[in-house]
Amino acid sequence: MKKRILSVLMGVTLVASMFAGCGSSENKTEASEDKAETATEDTAEDKTETTETTAAAGDFECKPYSIALPFPESGLTSFEIARSNFDLLESQTNGEIINAASDLTPDGVLSFVESQVAAGVSGLVICPPSDSVLPTVTQLCEEAGVYWGITLRSISDPEIKAMVEASPYYVGNCYEDEETAGYTCGKWMGDAGYKKIAIISQAKGDTTCDTREVGLGKACEELGIEIVGESRGHAQASDTTAATESFLAANPDLDAIFFVGSACTGAHEACIKAIQDAGRDDVKVVTIDFPDAMTEDFETGVLAYSYAQVCLTYDPYISIIKVVNAIQGTPIGDDGKFTSNTMAMYGIDSVEAAKEYQAIAGNPKYLFYDEEELKSFYKWENPDLNEQTLQEMIDSYKVTE
Repeated sequence: MKKRILSVLMGVTLVASMFAGCGSSENKTEASEDKAETATEDTAEDKTETTETTAAAGDFECKPYSIALPFPESGLTSFEIARSNFDLLESQTNGEIINAASDLTPDGVLSFVESQVAAGVSGLVICPPSDSVLPTVTQLCEEAGVYWGITLRSISDPEIKAMVEASPYYVGNCYEDEETAGYTCGKWMGDAGYKKIAIISQAKGDTTCDTREVGLGKACEELGIEIVGESRGHAQASDTTAATESFLAANPDLDAIFFVGSACTGAHEACIKAIQDAGRDDVKVVTIDFPDAMTEDFETGVLAYSYAQVCLTYDPYISIIKVVNAIQGTPIGDDGKFTSNTMAMYGIDSVEAAKEYQAIAGNPKYLFYDEEELKSFYKWENPDLNEQTLQEMIDSYKVTE
C-alpha cells in the first residue's frame, strides 16, 4: 500500500493480526431490510452494556447491519473508490452499506433520513447543508434506535450542537477546516498577483461554502483582492457555462474564477471550456475540491490551483466506520461518547503533481487501507482505538508522498 500509517499502527495495540446519479441502491436497500431489523432490536441500554467489556477478536462475531449514506456509487471516480472500500468493509463486518443518492438540500436530507429509517436501516451518515435539519434527524434516529453520524460538516449553532451531542445514537462527525481552506486559496491567488476574481459557490446558507467564504474574505481584505462577480447554486454544467460567460463579458480585466464549492458534475470542465472558447486563457481557475479530470484540466493551462482533502470520499468512509463500531457495541469514543475528527487538506498546482495524484487515486478500485490495516479501525479488534488515536491515523494517511 502507498499509505504511510504503519508508524501509527505500530503504536496501537491490536488484539489480532469513505451529488449525481444513483447506482444499484434500490437492490441494496431491499437486501438489507431483514438485516436491519435484527441490528436495531437492541435498546440504547443494551448497547451501552455491551461496550463495558470488549471481547477478544477471535471471540467477536459481528452482528448484521445496514447503513445508508446519501451519495451515489458512480458518477465520479471518488464515489467509485468509496464503493470499492465499502465492499471490503462489508465483507469484514457482516454488513450492508447502501448508496442511496439524495438531494443534499434541507428537505432532501430529511426525506433521506425518513425513508431510510422507515426501510429499517440500523445506521445513517448524512451531509447536512445547514444545522436546521439536525434536531429532526436526532429525534427520528433516537425514536428508531438508529446510530448516525455527520460527514463533511461540523455543527455551528451551539444550542443545536449541544442537543445533537447529547444523543446516545449520535456517533460524531468528520469535517475539514473550511475557513482555512477559503483563506489558503485566497492567499494563493493574492500571492499569484490576482486582483479581480469571480466566485462560483453554493446558495447562501450552505454551512461549508459560507465558512469558506469567510476565510476567502479575510484573504481578499489582506491582499487587496476584489470579488467582482458571484454565481450560486448551479444544478448542471450549463449553469456554470452561462455564469462563466457572464463573468468574462462583464470583466475584461478578470484574473480568475474561484470555485468556492459546487455540487455540479463537470462544472470545472464547463468553466474551462467557456474560458477557452472566449479566447481568454489569461483568466485562471482556482478550486476547492479536486476536479475529477484534474490532470486534463491542468494540462489546458487554465486550472492553476486546486485544494482538497486526500480524497473526497475518505471523510464519509471514516464516518461510516464510526457508525459500524457503534452498531457493534464498541463505539470509538471513550465511554461511548461521540467523536469529532478533522481531515487535512493540501494543494496541487502543477500537471506533474496532478498526474502523480491521479495515477493512484484515479483508480476506481483504489483502497484506502488493505485488509489487515482496516482491522485497526475496529474497536473490537483494537481496544486502544479512540478519538485521539483515530485522528493520528487520519493525519498519517497519504495518497502520495
